[in-house]
Amino acid sequence: MDKSQRKAMIVVALIAVLALPVYLIVGVVTAPFGIGLLMLMNNHPWILNLYPFLFAYLGDGQGPAHYIDNAISLPLTVMQWIAIAWIAGMISRKREFRVILLYTVGTVVAFGVVTAALLAAFGVTLYTQAAHT
Repeated sequence: MDKSQRKAMIVVALIAVLALPVYLIVGVVTAPFGIGLLMLMNNHPWILNLYPFLFAYLGDGQGPAHYIDNAISLPLTVMQWIAIAWIAGMISRKREFRVILLYTVGTVVAFGVVTAALLAAFGVTLYTQAAHT
């Protein structure tokens, strides 16, 4: 494993850890402009597609919902981020750092889009609740 692969994996780890807090901070900071209100009050924030195993459930909201247990969802989420880091590392091999950033962010976004498409195809929705009641 060369330096560029390690850097890509570190960037993915930082994205995994900081994505939700940064989303919330941006939402709070931009709330006076209305953008943050849309982000924080939305019933289905797009950022959760990067953590589908933590928020996935089956059901339409009217009947019983079948949740994935945390004993399964947490290891699946960690494995998912390890897979993203490995893929980003392979794509970013022997590249310079700014290209590594571009490829890594692109890999994470592509993974989120594909995950959202697969969840929609299988009828699994992400369980969230807006900040309002």
